[in-house]
Amino acid sequence: MKRFLPIFIIFFISCSYGASEELESEILEAVAETTGSITESTFQYIDTSEAVVTENFTDKKTIIIFWADY
Repeated sequence: MKRFLPIFIIFFISCSYGASEELESEILEAVAETTGSITESTFQYIDTSEAVVTENFTDKKTIIIFWADY
């Protein structure tokens, strides 16, 4: 049993590494598709009624963004 432990650890690490690369590439593709949502003076978000809202922040002094992923 002890001689299979290093093999299992190597297998587990290699599988975990491949999964994180796939997830990272999916995230980058999603960001590339939505690059129009943030500009130098506006950003878009989805409000509680699931409508897309474009907020212009040129006249605002502070922006606080909360991110929640359930």
